[in-house]
Amino acid sequence: MNENLPQNVVNVDLENLMQEMATRPNDAAREKLFEEFSRSRVIVLGNLEDVPALSADGAKQKEVVLTVWKPKEGECLTYLYTSSEAFERGRGNVQKWIILQGKQFFSVAAKSPITSIAVNPGGPVSGEITRHEIQMIAEGTAFKIEEPHKIGHTFINDTPFVFTPFTVGEKENKIISMSKEVFKTYPSVLKVYFALVTLGAGLPHFCMGVSFADGTSKNQISEILMEMHPRFHHLLDTTESLDFIPLDLGEVIGKEIVKNGLMVYVKGQ
Repeated sequence: MNENLPQNVVNVDLENLMQEMATRPNDAAREKLFEEFSRSRVIVLGNLEDVPALSADGAKQKEVVLTVWKPKEGECLTYLYTSSEAFERGRGNVQKWIILQGKQFFSVAAKSPITSIAVNPGGPVSGEITRHEIQMIAEGTAFKIEEPHKIGHTFINDTPFVFTPFTVGEKENKIISMSKEVFKTYPSVLKVYFALVTLGAGLPHFCMGVSFADGTSKNQISEILMEMHPRFHHLLDTTESLDFIPLDLGEVIGKEIVKNGLMVYVKGQ
C-alpha cells in the first residue's frame, strides 16, 4: 500500500452489515448499520482548514471541508470509503482525503448541501446513502419499515432533541395551509402541531405532531402518516425534511411537540 494513502482503516462489521442490507434488508440490520456508520472511522474526501476564530484556550481551530461534485442541478455528491482497501480500489485520481469518526462526518454532511454519498464505488461492497439517511445517521435515528405499509422512526441510544423557535414565513405558511387542507379529510385526526426540532447532530427540521381519536389503530395511524410525505414533499428543498409523529403513543418527543409546537389544525375549526 502506498504510504501516502490512508492505512489501517478496517471496518469488517460495517461492511458485513452493508452486505446484509444489500441482500436481506430488514429493520434490525438497518438500525445496526446506522449505528456502525456513526461510530466507525471512515475515509472521506476533503481536508481540514484553519478557521479565523481561536478556541477558548487560544489554539487554532480546524474546519472539515468536504470535496463535492454537482453533476447536475439539484445534485451534490461526495464519496465515503469504509477501509483502506476500498479507498485504494475506488479513489481514482483523488488526492485530498481525511479520516474522520463517522459521527463527525455525518454531522458535517447533514449541515451541507450534499444530497447523496457514494460508498466504496470500487468495492468490495458498495452502496449509496441518501440525503434522508444522512440526516438520520446524524440525528441518531433509524428508518423503520414494517408490513403492512407501516413507516416511522425509531430512536437510537436515547437521541437528544431540542426545539427551536421559528418565524412563520412564506414556506411555513404553505406547509400550515396544506396541513389544514389535508388533515380535514381524515375524520380520525383531532389536532396537529407544527414545530422545528433538532435531533442529535442533525439539522433543525420541521415536524408535525398528529393526535388521533381514541380507537384509531396503530396500522391506521401508520397508513395515514405514510400518505403525508408525498403530499408535502414539493414544499421542501432537497436538504429539508418533514417528519410526522403520532402524539398518542406516550413518547417523550410527542409530549414536547404539544408543549413547544404551534397548533395548526383542530378538527371542526
